[in-house]
Amino acid sequence: MSPTRRDFLKTISAATLSLAGGGGNALFGLLPGIDLYPHAGDPALKELAARALDAARAAGASYADVRFTLTRLEGLRIPSVHSYQHTADQEFAGVGVRALVDGAWGFASSTLWTADEVARLATEAAVQAKHNAAAGRRRVELGPPPAPANGEWQTPIRRDPFTVPLAEKIETGWAFVELASRYNIGARNANLGATLDTTWERQERTFASTDGAFTSQTVYRVTPSYRLSVQRPRGTGRRSSDLLRPRAGGWEVLAEAPLRDEVPRLVEEAFLMTEAERIVPDRYDVVIDARLMTQLVALTIGTATELDRILGYEANAGGTSYIASPIDQAEPYAFDTGLLNVRANRSQPDGLATVRWDDEGVEPEEYDVVRDGVVVDYHTTRELSTELAAWHGRHGLPNRSRGCAAGEDALAVTMLQPPNLEMLPGADATTFDELVAGVKKGLAICAGTVTVDRQQLNGEINGELVYEIRDGKVVGTVHSSEALFRAPELWRSLKGIGGRGSEYRAGITVRKGQPEQVCHFSVGAVPALFEKVAVTNKLRKA
Repeated sequence: MSPTRRDFLKTISAATLSLAGGGGNALFGLLPGIDLYPHAGDPALKELAARALDAARAAGASYADVRFTLTRLEGLRIPSVHSYQHTADQEFAGVGVRALVDGAWGFASSTLWTADEVARLATEAAVQAKHNAAAGRRRVELGPPPAPANGEWQTPIRRDPFTVPLAEKIETGWAFVELASRYNIGARNANLGATLDTTWERQERTFASTDGAFTSQTVYRVTPSYRLSVQRPRGTGRRSSDLLRPRAGGWEVLAEAPLRDEVPRLVEEAFLMTEAERIVPDRYDVVIDARLMTQLVALTIGTATELDRILGYEANAGGTSYIASPIDQAEPYAFDTGLLNVRANRSQPDGLATVRWDDEGVEPEEYDVVRDGVVVDYHTTRELSTELAAWHGRHGLPNRSRGCAAGEDALAVTMLQPPNLEMLPGADATTFDELVAGVKKGLAICAGTVTVDRQQLNGEINGELVYEIRDGKVVGTVHSSEALFRAPELWRSLKGIGGRGSEYRAGITVRKGQPEQVCHFSVGAVPALFEKVAVTNKLRKA
């Protein structure tokens, strides 16, 4: 008798237990794991932090902070009901010390956590800061110190994914992939396949500063992706799940995903894509679904209102912003539409940027970024908030950091990273279908990708599934379409948005800084109608 899938899973479990029983790390064999390091909340970290801060002061720092991070990553790919691949198995530690001397920053980091090493890093950061100050660069001024942050916090989860046996993860993944195989599509002359990719991350963060802060936070992120493809003689259609998306959370994000209810729709939409016709280049009224709108909000509003981009400090790394500097403008930047309202936060329960304190010990607050189409505030850190002191004063706003300081881990320098964003729904309970019903000639663009240039100004919208609309009704699908835009003009053409109940929240990843860092945040948005958007055929020859 050939071995069953259950037999195979038992073999995996036995192998894992055998490795774990040796007293080492189950995933790294004889290599030391992060369990050799003190974890968040361990009193040893307070002693190491004190040693680093004392050394920084002794070396001349007027301010210093130290961060410790323990990061655990695991990635799993299920390409079929008979196989799996580990796409990531990593654990690493870091400590970084930042020192401010004579108005300039210095930074040093290491993977070694000893009293002598953290003192060396602090001294090195202070010496580096002195050299930077002597170079005559702009003088850094920190805003008023926040109330000393002290305490512990953790992403709310029901089950730590790193305590889940590998066999259980594989079996859950196989069950999801098997959902697609249950559809008998042989009579439709097609092949159907599904792939599940998931990455789990747990990062323990400990922060201390000369302002008296000492915090411990444990952040959990899950990045799942479920893709389904239909292959027919005339083409291939691919759809990805709306339900599985990057978010903060534990094992339950994957284990409790209601994919069973979504797969039938994904299969039928994939079939529709194989019957799509080429787009005729023209200007169309375009309805963009909420999922795709999250990217549009993230890349033309979220990153564009980062103050370091606006002031040109990020120019040679992640790029600048098309939004004019508020320091040089008498009036706030306006999009000329009263429908656009965007708020920022770092408290959304499943938000990828959600924390209790940022990496400067600031407890973030929710704030308006765009109100009735007008930019009313910007993403800042303690350093960048001082640049807006006069502007905040003119507009009656408190001048303090918006709590956007973050580093990918302790080995990376602290910088401004985007918070979570929410595009607020309209006053009426308008749905995606109702927006479509109001279009005479146009397109409905669902899922896909948005890309922008280095000013967050010019971009392209590539839909995963694009419907043609005539007289308020969907009449078929089109392919190879690419909507082109300039951000200010696109938002100016906004003529309708979805109401409550039409929201969708997605995880967004951007890269920023030198050396480059990965920034994670979440964006909520509603569907929207834009008038006369230029749409081209990607396959058309010039």
